[in-house]
Amino acid sequence: MNHPREEVLFALLADTPPERQTVFLDATCQDDFALRQRLEARLTELQQSDTVVDPGSSADQPTVKAQIPKEEPDEAIGPTVGRYKLREKLGEGGCGVVYVAEQSEPVRRRVALKVIKLGMDTKQVVARFEAERQALAMMDHPNIAKVLDAGATSTGRPYFVMELVRGHRITDFCDQAKLTAKLRLQLFVKVCHAIQHAHQKGIIHRDIKPSNILVTRLDSEPVPKVIDFGIAKATEGRLTDNTVYTQLQQFVGTPAYMSPEQAEMTGMDIDTRSDIYSLGVLLYELLTGKTPFDAKELIASGLDGMRKTILEREPSRPSTRVSTLVMEELTTTAERRSIDRSQLVHLLKGDLDWIVMKCLEKDRTRRYETANALAADIARYLSDEPVTARPVSTLYKFQKSFRRNRLVFASAGAVLLALVAGLCLSVWQAAVATRERKAAEAARMAETEQRLAVQTALRRAEAERQRADDNANRASTNALLAQAEATKSTQVATLLKDMLAGVGPSVARGRDTTLLREILTNTVSRLDKEMADQPEVEADLRVILGRTYRDLGDYPASTAMNRRALELRRKALGERHESVAQALNELAKSEGLRGNWAEAEQFQRKALAIRRENREVTDLVIADMQNDLGILLWNGGKLGEAMAAYRAALEIKEKQLAPPNEKLADAHLNLSLLLLDRGDFAQGEAEARTALAAYRQLFGDGHPKVGMALHNQAKMLVELEKNAEAERAIESAVGIYKQVYPGDHEYVAEALDDLGLILQRQGDFTRSETAFRDSLAMSKRLLGDDHPRTLSAMRHLALLKAREPIDPEAEELIQKAETLTRQRYAKQPAMLAACLSDQGAYLIRTGRPNEAVPILQEAFQVTTNGGRPAIERKRAASQLSQLYSKLGRTKDSEKWANEAVRIPAD
Repeated sequence: MNHPREEVLFALLADTPPERQTVFLDATCQDDFALRQRLEARLTELQQSDTVVDPGSSADQPTVKAQIPKEEPDEAIGPTVGRYKLREKLGEGGCGVVYVAEQSEPVRRRVALKVIKLGMDTKQVVARFEAERQALAMMDHPNIAKVLDAGATSTGRPYFVMELVRGHRITDFCDQAKLTAKLRLQLFVKVCHAIQHAHQKGIIHRDIKPSNILVTRLDSEPVPKVIDFGIAKATEGRLTDNTVYTQLQQFVGTPAYMSPEQAEMTGMDIDTRSDIYSLGVLLYELLTGKTPFDAKELIASGLDGMRKTILEREPSRPSTRVSTLVMEELTTTAERRSIDRSQLVHLLKGDLDWIVMKCLEKDRTRRYETANALAADIARYLSDEPVTARPVSTLYKFQKSFRRNRLVFASAGAVLLALVAGLCLSVWQAAVATRERKAAEAARMAETEQRLAVQTALRRAEAERQRADDNANRASTNALLAQAEATKSTQVATLLKDMLAGVGPSVARGRDTTLLREILTNTVSRLDKEMADQPEVEADLRVILGRTYRDLGDYPASTAMNRRALELRRKALGERHESVAQALNELAKSEGLRGNWAEAEQFQRKALAIRRENREVTDLVIADMQNDLGILLWNGGKLGEAMAAYRAALEIKEKQLAPPNEKLADAHLNLSLLLLDRGDFAQGEAEARTALAAYRQLFGDGHPKVGMALHNQAKMLVELEKNAEAERAIESAVGIYKQVYPGDHEYVAEALDDLGLILQRQGDFTRSETAFRDSLAMSKRLLGDDHPRTLSAMRHLALLKAREPIDPEAEELIQKAETLTRQRYAKQPAMLAACLSDQGAYLIRTGRPNEAVPILQEAFQVTTNGGRPAIERKRAASQLSQLYSKLGRTKDSEKWANEAVRIPAD
């Protein structure tokens, strides 16, 4: 078996242009002659096994001779592969050859067929080849090449078929078309969206470079296509049933585009931010015509020198790199971008420098979180808005505002000039008027005495008329006063609504809410007395009060307010009014937070039905309603219906909203929780990270929704066994929650419970117990003993303390949790099964396995194959299999293991 370093060097050598292979061998092998001989021998063997290429064909796109499929060495492939007839050779990489092939059925079309090279069908290469096929098959995006078919040749060499992309490397296309920087950026944004799609499918490309992004034209519009996922990596789990050989110390990628973590080769987990770095290199090249580090110099420096450069050396800013080009090269670079060379440096300096350098940060936590975030910043640049990559100053914001609104500023300047001219004219006219006024003063004095006499007579007549009209006006005045009082009452109500909406905990951000609670209490006590004649105003106020109580975590008070608001609106407006739908929606949220998910679902469905009658289905309001319904369905264990609701909401929002947007981020956040329940932890973490990045851009780091996104992300990370990252995320979430919601709040209680679980996994039992106890005490005070949050904390604390001899406190907690769950949630199988499964685990840990058997069997029996109950059903079956194995009952263990496998995922 070859040494891993030799495998790495051979893969790099195979991808190196022939004219550079000697330089590569000199730099990498140095005095190791044996290594060089082995590499040269393997290279010769590879070259001898390659397809004969027509010498008259171009270097970029060699073609297969017409008679070659009939001759050696291609007889291993033949003129046809399955139902595909080979037409010409498009190109080849380190382990695969790509042909243009013709498909005759079921449709006639030309496709691209990729097959493993002869002599390269090792276990490692086959696994890598299959990984690429699986990666492409998982994706469906207009800017990613689609997989159409797959199979094996008659000699067993794997191949797959994808759409034929007749295009040019993105850098070549841009240079040949002499695209401006703006058009290049617009094309690059499409590439970002394609990579984001891959990331959302859990795929990291790991080899983003110009040759893997081809640009073709569709209806005269340039369309980029991302190809070659040959070294793609799944963010979690496997792409294939085989191992993809990207082991510790393996050097995977193209050096000039390789991220520092790829070059480090220390086993650091490669995540989506590695692709962000490579996108930054690509953007650098699109703007400057150069890569941050010269590819030839990297290869010539040898493996260690290459790694040191990528890991330690800071690249020049794009504007600096362009300014150091020799005059001839600078002229050519500028011409290819349809700009004067004197303007090119100025164009790059500033925002584009900042955007590119943020992508190229050595520390991946300082890069853009997602490809969409990078695309959004470029969109801001193109719209002359401030970019997030650049520190914001007042002058910078003014400059951006000026560029965005040149016409407005020009108009303002014209107005200012006119004002100055008018002022000068006014001063001159004032001087003339003063002279004329003095001349006329004497004449006016004489007239004044005569006018005073006339005015005295008129006043006497007016007094008589006024007395006559007083009685008639008095009645009218009283009516006006009454109307004014009513208007004042409505204005006061409106002011109160605005005030309540503006002082909730999410707005107050940690300030003392004692005064707010006093205001709420006083407001509620006055509503019945002072709003009896204004039911619609009272209903509006009660809706606001309900939201504020919900924000404070007082769900019973919130429910009471919303029920009364619904009653008032139905009586005043009828059953199908838009305001009734709003009240139903608010009531559904409150009841859901109290754990009454079935009732809350019915309220939400009624609200959605009314909204569908009154609004277009594609309206964002409908999307919000579907999102809220998805939350209730998810909590109620109806995972399939919840997924459909979430997907429908997300589809509407993605069509109508541009990131970063709060409603769009909300949809990603809710979807992440559903993916957690379905076991798709990698995709769930990606959704939570997308939401987190958007919230931070919109609100900063201290907003409660940032806490929610961190909380969700922590749940995914712990399932991905990234416990240290999970702990940091959940502790950050707890800190935000405590700042925003001082005192008791359900969000704090839930986050503390999850913190306890994460600490327990890491073996920090002392801190874990503290977190569980704090969560349990807070949940009891806030929600009562029988709320799902309280019961969860009870069971978790009991399981932490489960040992022999039996701990009396743990025994009391687990029994109390079972009793309360049976009393309150007997008709909610997922809740009951979760409790019973935890109780079974507790009995096993405390040395009572035989007592655990009927408990776990009941957990299995009360659930069904579908939704969240199916998750608990599968868990119970797995626990029974493990238990019977410990008891030595092999057949029973196998039976329950098979039962667990048969339970379908929702």
